[in-house]
Amino acid sequence: MDAEYAAFWETEDGRWRAQLLRLVTAHDLTLAAAEAWNHSAAHLASLYREYHDAVSSRYALPLSDFAAAAGIDASSWEIDFYHDRYPEDRHGYGNSLAKAVRAAITEQKDRLRTVGELAPAHASDASR
Repeated sequence: MDAEYAAFWETEDGRWRAQLLRLVTAHDLTLAAAEAWNHSAAHLASLYREYHDAVSSRYALPLSDFAAAAGIDASSWEIDFYHDRYPEDRHGYGNSLAKAVRAAITEQKDRLRTVGELAPAHASDASR
């Protein structure tokens, strides 16, 4: 998504629509992946919370070690203990990747909208 957005710096004026199509497609794919990740993170957090409750906090492994025992490298993931309860940042809780992706998409679209408003609609308009 970020690469497609950055490509606008090199896109010729006559190729903007094609680049917009690539960016919108990248937005859709990135958001779908983020939502799938949120679902997986919520499921992992739910399993971890069940495990944590069963063995007590005194003996519980850290979440990253718990995930590693299941064959998942979650060492760089940001999943809080209650992620399964608030996977989409409802009520301000949780850590939602989809929320961050939506914010980035909005920022990119706003920037492109501003450029579109400032740029002439056609090359011939620039000569006026």
